[in-house]
Formats: sequence, structure tokens, C-alpha cells
Amino acid sequence: MKKSIVAVTTFVAFGLIAFPKPALSNAKTPIIIFGISGNVEIKRSSWTKYQRVFDGTSVNSSDKLRLAKGASAKVRCTYSLIWNVPSPGESSVSQGCPKSRTFSRRSNSNTLPTRTGNDPTIPYLISPRNSSILTDKPQLRWNPVEGATNYQVRLSGSGVDWQTEVNQPQVVYSGKQPLKPGNRYWVTITATTDNGVTTKNDKAGFTLMSEPDSQRVKAEIAKLEQQGLKGEAKTIALAHLYRSNDLYGNAIDLLSGFIQKGNASSAVYQLLGSTYQQVGLDLLAREQYWTALKLAQIQKNLEAQAIIQSSLGGIDFSFNKFEDALGWYQAAQVAYRELGDRTSSEELQEKINQTKERI
Repeated sequence: MKKSIVAVTTFVAFGLIAFPKPALSNAKTPIIIFGISGNVEIKRSSWTKYQRVFDGTSVNSSDKLRLAKGASAKVRCTYSLIWNVPSPGESSVSQGCPKSRTFSRRSNSNTLPTRTGNDPTIPYLISPRNSSILTDKPQLRWNPVEGATNYQVRLSGSGVDWQTEVNQPQVVYSGKQPLKPGNRYWVTITATTDNGVTTKNDKAGFTLMSEPDSQRVKAEIAKLEQQGLKGEAKTIALAHLYRSNDLYGNAIDLLSGFIQKGNASSAVYQLLGSTYQQVGLDLLAREQYWTALKLAQIQKNLEAQAIIQSSLGGIDFSFNKFEDALGWYQAAQVAYRELGDRTSSEELQEKINQTKERI
């Protein structure tokens, strides 16, 4: 059978897309609790009662922690400060992290999906997608198209027009033309198959970080390395560092690589789902959220369940699956009510009302 070309344009129309500028000098440092042993509980400022807290959870200065006798936990306040929570007894996070900033724990459920970025028949760019990058030799990864025998890849931008052909859904840029800091580049990927011809556009790509910002981020990574974090705690902390600097591609590669090793917790799957959603890959996000939700239910982690269910509701709403979205929003509201979180419950009620109007 004669081969045909699935010409799928996965490119960045930088003149058409407004890329958010990284707030690099003011990047938020999420406060993360880890190294939990024994009975450790948390009470958010909006909650009426304490709940068990889990490794990898982001906390705020206004939160309170309660440790039973013999329990222990650590809080990573900044990239250079770790606080050993007093045990036993009750402590405010502000006691150990007095200058920490509030960090949002909710996923961005308002991200609009791109059609091609959620179409499994298209080799859409996965990483780095709508992201900054640190290296001028990035690895490009895209969705593997079923039945594809090879992929033609083109990377173009300011002073660069590089092309290659590979038989796997990834390649490292090896062009002689250097990528320039501060410039944005776009990618075109064409899959060769035996199943017909389809041409679609996907607006996605990356920007090489400026040298000063790159040096600052690398210095923050070095500080984090010196904290002695290991395993999942280190992975989550580093992923948050990447995300706070718009290095979504790095975060995706780090988290997905950790998951492939096995035994990842709900927090890792949830963070990867949130990162996929941030760059517009809602269907990939949904897969991670589903796994995260199952693990959170096993842990009886009510807050994680509520956040994930609300995020799944946002994805279904964006795809006009309003009845499914309503179910997720209502489930999340039940969890927040059980936590005694009236504020989050009322916010969800607004989404519930809006969704009901669309059914």
C-alpha cells in the first residue's frame, strides 16, 4: 500500500498568541510539607476542623499544623529554608515560615483547550509547550500517532530553520543555528502513515529564557539541591520551582519521568495533571487527574479529592460536557462541606449554577 502523509501542523503563531511573561523576579515559592511520620494534621484558615495532611501538600502561612506525640514533619519554606515542625502540639506555619507568600492550591480549571492539542490523531507538541526553556538544545516530545512510521520535524524562528526525520515521537534539537535567549520558536510535525491525509493547526511552542533569568533559576535549583530533599519530596519541590518560572516543559518531563519509576503518590499525579492543563493539554490532564483521584480516595484525602474533582469539572465544562461537569462540581462541593470550607463550597455553587444553565 502506498504511504500517505498526515500533514499536521504543530506550530506556534507567536504573532497571534499572547504569551504570559514569567514573573521571574517575583516567582512564588510554594511552601510544602514533607517527611511526615505519625499523626500530622492541618487546618486551613477557611476550615472548621483539622484533617490529616499528606506528603507533598502545599501549605500557607495562615494554616495550622497539629502533631501527635511521636509524630514529625518538615516544611520547605523557601529554596534555602526548611522548618522542623515542633512535636507534639499545634503550630502556625507562620511561626516557621514568617515571610512566606500565599500559594494557590487550586488547579487552573479555566484554561481553554486547543482542539489539536486534544486530538489523539495529531502529533501535537507535548513538551516544551507554551513554556520557557533553559537549554538551547531542547528535547521535543509530541503525541505518538497510531500507525505512524516516521515523523518530519521542523523547528523555525529567528535565524533558525531546522528539519529532521525520526521514527520516534521525540528528538533533540541538533541544528547548527543557535537558539537565541528571549526568542520564541515554533514547531511543525508531520506524521507519515498509511491511513490518509489530515491537515490541522496547533498553536504551541516555547521561548528560550534570557541569560540573567536562566542563571537565577539555576541558582535556585542549586539551593534546593543543598536541602537534602529526596525522592518524591524533591521531585514535587523542583516541579513547583519550574512551574513558578513558566518552565512547564521541565516540570512535565520531571513529573512524568518520576511516575514511570512507579509508586508515585496522588500529589505527583495531581501536579502533572495541573501542569498539562496549564499548557492546554486537557485530555492528558484528565488521565493524570483520574489516577490522582483514585489514590486520594484510598488515602481519604478530602481536600485533594475536592481540588481534583473541581478540575475535572472544569475540563468537562470546556468540552461542553455539562452534565459530567455538574457531577464533578457537586462531588467537590460535598468534600469541601465535609471539610467545613464554606468559602470553597460557595465558589463551587456559582459554578454549579452556571453549569445547570447550560444543561
